[in-house]
Amino acid sequence: MIIFSSATINIQITDKPYEFTRELSPSPAFCSFPDDELLWSSRKYFRDRKTCVYRWDDAYYPPFTYLDANGTPVGFDVDSVQWIADTMNFKVQITPVPWDDILTALETGEIDLIYSGFAITNERKEICDFTVPYWQVNQSVAVNNQSSVKIDDFYSGLLRVGAQNNTRGVSWVELNLIGKGKMAPRSLVRYEGMNEAFDELQAGRLDAIIGASSLIKANLDSCDCHVIGEIETDDHYGVAVKNGNSDLLETMNTGIDLLMLSPEWERLKLRYLME
Repeated sequence: MIIFSSATINIQITDKPYEFTRELSPSPAFCSFPDDELLWSSRKYFRDRKTCVYRWDDAYYPPFTYLDANGTPVGFDVDSVQWIADTMNFKVQITPVPWDDILTALETGEIDLIYSGFAITNERKEICDFTVPYWQVNQSVAVNNQSSVKIDDFYSGLLRVGAQNNTRGVSWVELNLIGKGKMAPRSLVRYEGMNEAFDELQAGRLDAIIGASSLIKANLDSCDCHVIGEIETDDHYGVAVKNGNSDLLETMNTGIDLLMLSPEWERLKLRYLME
């Protein structure tokens, strides 16, 4: 159980045969814990297996998850899960997998968790368990810099729009444009990865794209495009684990709470231009 107060962080984790209470001040010193009973309860998932297999979707979801020029996984979520692993004394194995296969991989036990800008939805809650949310995001609509298209044109449903399959952008268009008879179904083009949508926009085969605001913002300079409007969907990202895996869920909840209260959280937001 984690209790927050204005001046201190009171952490009490109880799990027989251990009972331990410690009070910490919110300072850089609390970013590293001794390997003792403090986090024993929330680390119990890793007593027998010390590696958590963590995979993300299509390796292109900046600023959350992507590959650098050397092919190394980087991003806000990558650094976050690594901080949690280092703090709570376990290892993570990171490997990209196709977006459309990621929930199946979680259900079958091929992977342990999904930590990659993964929105918490009621539909997904039927398949997996989510941690506390760690980020809020809306949807942005972007067009080529040479385009004269405005947000009203997008709302009219007369544009050819690209989006990543099985994302909030797709569901918003389906519900609010196609579902209301404003857009023909064929005018919404679904892609396996958002990088394909950006390429098609640059090539002039799309009028606009819709995606998470953080993702669109991270690609504005490289894709020669600009945002024409933001849709307030108030989505929240969380870490997904297999239904019923309460030990891992507790571990990740504790890790996220500690990260968001540490100075490293502000450093990560600054590093990846999150705000």
